[in-house]
Amino acid sequence: MSQSAAARATRPAARPSNRAAQPGRRLRVVTAPVSAHSRAGAVVACLAILAAGLVALLLINIDLGHGAYVMYSLQNQEKQLSDQQEALTEQIAGAQAPDQLAVRAQALGMVPAKGLSFLRLAKGGVTGAAAPASPTPAPTVNKTP
Repeated sequence: MSQSAAARATRPAARPSNRAAQPGRRLRVVTAPVSAHSRAGAVVACLAILAAGLVALLLINIDLGHGAYVMYSLQNQEKQLSDQQEALTEQIAGAQAPDQLAVRAQALGMVPAKGLSFLRLAKGGVTGAAAPASPTPAPTVNKTP
């Protein structure tokens, strides 16, 4: 037996329809129901969300680019300030050198001490012989009439 014959044999008998028995009713072609909701609104909403996302990404990218330029500028400024600090540190170290201190002290009128003495705080005494410094003779100015 073929499959179609087997399917017909197992099918229940068709019921008689009341509609077919009604006289005067004819069959007619029915069109598909009109869709109550169009998908245009959903498509427009999806496109609007996509456009908003792309605009947001563009703004974020622009802001990151601006931040990179600001960071580069600040790094250059940091390098310049670091170089300036190093130059000032070297200048201070040069001014603290003993020979520079001696030159500046003489310019202020100070004279070198003849003998050195040290205070020992732990023992409460003075070590060495202190002698008063003798000033260098003041320069004389000759006035010629």
